[in-house]
Amino acid sequence: VRGGITHEFLDATPVADGHFVAGGAFSLKGDPLDKDIPFAGAGFGIGSGYARLNLDYTGQFGDKLTSHQATATFVMKF
Repeated sequence: VRGGITHEFLDATPVADGHFVAGGAFSLKGDPLDKDIPFAGAGFGIGSGYARLNLDYTGQFGDKLTSHQATATFVMKF
């Protein structure tokens, strides 16, 4: 089990600048990020001598950002 808060130290809007091979430059601007985004997660694993199953979940819950991630891993030794 884990949890905490991610803090954004910059006040800038995310920006990505690029250009095409044939010329034209462009700039992409994203939405400003939340200053503080709480996160929580949990995971567990079960296994025997030759096999193991791990399950994990992590979520971020902000006003402008909500993210969910689930991971399942199965390992078998032979």
